Amino acid sequence: MVWFGESLPEQALQDAFESAGLCDLLLSVGTSGVVQPAALIPEVALQQGANVIHINPEPGQGQYSGVTRIQGKAGQVLPELFGRAFG
Repeated sequence: MVWFGESLPEQALQDAFESAGLCDLLLSVGTSGVVQPAALIPEVALQQGANVIHINPEPGQGQYSGVTRIQGKAGQVLPELFGRAFG
């Protein structure tokens, strides 16, 4: 977890970009999706053909088209998503 105003550790950021380039599905949870450079991670996944789901209580945050947006709190949305996906 990184709090507002903190920088991501460089290795963690590199790992995130690498993983985004290899994933089939990226869940972006509880972030505005606008703070750089981490906001670029979903774009990397999209460019490689991954599905991207952005979960946030605020509507319409994040800049990417092709992203599935779910408005809600992570603690409510994630259990429902995982329940539906994995029964």
